[in-house]
Amino acid sequence: MERKAESRIETGRQQRDREKYIELDSYDINILAALLRESRITVVELASAIHLSRSAVTRRISALRDAGVLLSSGASISYQKVGLGISAIVELSSPNHAFESARKYLADRPEVLSVSTVSGRSTFVLNVVALDTEHLSEFVQSLQIYGDTDTRIVFSTFTSSMPLTDRLQKIRRL
Repeated sequence: MERKAESRIETGRQQRDREKYIELDSYDINILAALLRESRITVVELASAIHLSRSAVTRRISALRDAGVLLSSGASISYQKVGLGISAIVELSSPNHAFESARKYLADRPEVLSVSTVSGRSTFVLNVVALDTEHLSEFVQSLQIYGDTDTRIVFSTFTSSMPLTDRLQKIRRL
């Protein structure tokens, strides 16, 4: 009897997952994986690599964009090579009354690469770049009117090399 209930729970989870996520087939996953590896890959190269026609690849890329799966096809740059030698993670704990003004301020700051709103003691986690430690210090001081800060200078960054197909399979099994 317990096995049946367990089975229904799993079925319910699978149904919610189908409603929440876009169903990707192996071609979609291969397109996304190729774009993650090399954002400048041409449609011709991509079509050849995954054994689809150029028009099919173009349609699939458009569908992935329309569905909100593929957000952009941007380049990665070295901020150090262009003079922004300091990278940091800044946590900002902002009281409720300052949330919206802090959000607007952060959106307009050139130092801010990304902002995440998070649970826990902090309200925002910022990924920022600066010319040097003095510039970083000035930026962090400018945040004080929005709340308390905690800053960590980044020494190095790496990204996982796990292929997208493996990542999706492993995470969905959890």
